[in-house]
Amino acid sequence: MPPLVDDSQKRSQSPTKEFDGVICFGGVDWWYHNRGHYDLQMMRELANRGIPVLYVNSIGMRVPKLTEGAVLLLRIGRKISSLKRGLVTVRENFTVQSPFMLPARFGRDLLRRALSHQVRKAAMKVGIKRPLVWVACPPALQVLEDMNPLAVVY
Repeated sequence: MPPLVDDSQKRSQSPTKEFDGVICFGGVDWWYHNRGHYDLQMMRELANRGIPVLYVNSIGMRVPKLTEGAVLLLRIGRKISSLKRGLVTVRENFTVQSPFMLPARFGRDLLRRALSHQVRKAAMKVGIKRPLVWVACPPALQVLEDMNPLAVVY
């Protein structure tokens, strides 16, 4: 039987298209739901392994209704608090962003460009230039092309 060949030297010398960090479009807001959700658990584990993570708080999936009353006010208050935090490194290799978004009726193309700009700028600040993009919030699909990801997890 021939000996096993260690080709790690060869792999490390060849050009690579490896990602240099993860941009995760989360399904929830980190500041209020940072324990049980799978996307948050995965991102914490990747950060613990030395991979830079930019977690983008949920950009929303629906327009709230005025009939929600007190719940609507609570949600608006939470979103404003989240936005005021800006870009925050919560632990080594793990940064959270709360991008500013408006309902789609303000113009999908304008909102897509605004979201893309905010996320790309934040990614550059944390050193992510060649991202793997993880999508846990379907509305984020609209900005994938602008992110120029090396790979996508959806």
